[in-house]
Amino acid sequence: MNACEHAFTGWNDVIEHHAMTYPHATAQDWYKLIFQGTLGAEHLLGDVEKARQRLEAEWASLSGPVVPMPPSDVIAPQGALLRLHLRPLKALGCPLHLVWDAFAGSAQIPKPPKENFMKIWQALPGWRALADYQAWDRAMAARGYDACHHSQAYRDAYNPSYRVVHRPSCAHALHAFLQRTTP
Repeated sequence: MNACEHAFTGWNDVIEHHAMTYPHATAQDWYKLIFQGTLGAEHLLGDVEKARQRLEAEWASLSGPVVPMPPSDVIAPQGALLRLHLRPLKALGCPLHLVWDAFAGSAQIPKPPKENFMKIWQALPGWRALADYQAWDRAMAARGYDACHHSQAYRDAYNPSYRVVHRPSCAHALHAFLQRTTP
């Protein structure tokens, strides 16, 4: 079952899946996952032409071995949001326009209130047990709980390169591609 078909029932399921898949994640990366899983990535689409150029340049620069990861990951309950991983998609022969169409289509989805993110970030069981949660929470509070990058540990381990998309924006062609190429 690929990520476009899989749906987790709650945030604990999403977190458990990502903890097993990305064991080098820190509080910073959990923050980013929940931020993207509740708010999407429309902040990257403020200037559509620049967003397209950044995606094209990033796609063209992808080379070397692919870190073992699926072409897509569910990042929200009910599979509402996905990360489309560019390296595996490119290695599998996915046309770039399918990724762009899903990403650009996601900009049409209304942005939910930031309170949705805050409720999840501050309420999930076990967060406060993470050694770096308190420090990261204080740092993000000072910044108004805005978007962030992945931690250096996560970047070193996984070399992330993806786009966040709303599942309904995954056009039929992208769904078909993922079903053909993902076990």
